[in-house]
Amino acid sequence: MVINLSRPDITQKEIDAVIETLQSWQLALGPKLKEFESKLANIAKTKYASAVSNWTNWLHLIVKALKIWEWDAVFVPSFTFISSANCFIYEWAYPIFLDIEDETYNLDVNYLKNYIENNTTFEDWKLIDKNTHKHIKAIVWVHIFWHPFDVDEVLNICKKYNMYLIEDSAEAIWSEYKWIPVWGFWEASIFAFYPNKQITTWEGGVITTNNEQYFQLFESLKNQWRGSDMQRLSHDKIWYNYRLSEIAASLWIIQVDRLEEIISKREKVSLLYEKYLWDYPELLKLPTKKDYCTKRSRFVYVIRITNNKLANDIIMKLHDFWIQSKNYFSPVHLQKVYQENYWMKRWMLPVTEAVSDKSIALPFYNNLSEEDIKFVAEKLIYLLKN
Repeated sequence: MVINLSRPDITQKEIDAVIETLQSWQLALGPKLKEFESKLANIAKTKYASAVSNWTNWLHLIVKALKIWEWDAVFVPSFTFISSANCFIYEWAYPIFLDIEDETYNLDVNYLKNYIENNTTFEDWKLIDKNTHKHIKAIVWVHIFWHPFDVDEVLNICKKYNMYLIEDSAEAIWSEYKWIPVWGFWEASIFAFYPNKQITTWEGGVITTNNEQYFQLFESLKNQWRGSDMQRLSHDKIWYNYRLSEIAASLWIIQVDRLEEIISKREKVSLLYEKYLWDYPELLKLPTKKDYCTKRSRFVYVIRITNNKLANDIIMKLHDFWIQSKNYFSPVHLQKVYQENYWMKRWMLPVTEAVSDKSIALPFYNNLSEEDIKFVAEKLIYLLKN
């Protein structure tokens, strides 16, 4: 029997909620979506929340809202899912990839400072890249895997050089930085609810904000620039349809009621992995938690190989034991389209590339049994030793 890489935690309550919505005949723009958005705003302690069909859509809408265009550049991670960079390419902005720190795999602030010092000028409150002559308007950074990046350091740089911080909380819902939830550091923050996330809508994303102007803009942007009156088919501009369905919203409403239970289950799985892998530092590195991460909400469980083995070789051999695993992440700057169109090369981001070559996401989901965790750990150690 296969031990899956991930699996959503769906109970009869979620199934009943979806069936109830199907039987209501109202499958779009109905009460479940409004309940979902209201509930998330209350939990996040923000005035507004607005949901869309997936996380990529939300980042694209933020790019639009901030008016990031072809004459702009943006600092982005390479150690992330590719849409973190793609959404800027949609609007012809230029991505400047930054390296990560060795411990948490979040933004290396010193790398960022060195890039600014050596490759930019700051004039008239604009940070200009010397290579492309583009205005560096924002930093988008991910709270990677569940661990917050060092927000204070990054915010200070953003304030100093008049840049937006786009906070990507997709993988870290309900994690905290210095006792503050990770969605609290910009005027808007983005969450994702793909089936491998802590809680799911199967596909979906949401943005939280206290800024009414942003909220009203997002509501129009996601609905083909339609006004608040849903009865009028009136559209001021040509735009997108990024709406979330009632079915997805009804699933999430039940999931969030179980949030503490789900986080607790995931923490238990993490601790069991540590129980069986702790004694092998010569073979692998376990996830790191820094003091400023005051609460963690586990998304995936990623280990890093410390001997001369390569992740892809171990992943292939784990499959022989019916264990699913995956390399996290393949660097964005080394993807074919970025190498061909943006002149990206290997060795540009040494830590990102080294971590990628050595990182493995192990099976991780709420109801993974201790027996299966022990089996995965034993086979992993066996392969690393032989």
